[in-house]
Amino acid sequence: MARMMDRILGHESIRKSLNAMIEADRFFGSVVFSGPEGIGKRKVALALLQELNCAQRPACGTCESCQKIEKSADVFLHLVEPQG
Repeated sequence: MARMMDRILGHESIRKSLNAMIEADRFFGSVVFSGPEGIGKRKVALALLQELNCAQRPACGTCESCQKIEKSADVFLHLVEPQG
């Protein structure tokens, strides 16, 4: 299975900025994804988490950690979303 970041369409400037921070090992302690519903914020956030938590660079998409993140089942994953 391919890594999530490779399956995201659009968001090129965001992906480029996030990848540059990861490669430089200069990443912030938190990231806020804001915008209208349905534009892919959750998908980009999960792809970012996969990149940060996989033992390989870039993320492999196949290890246990990558699979749990893709299924939103990782113990360290806490999504903050409005109710309803």
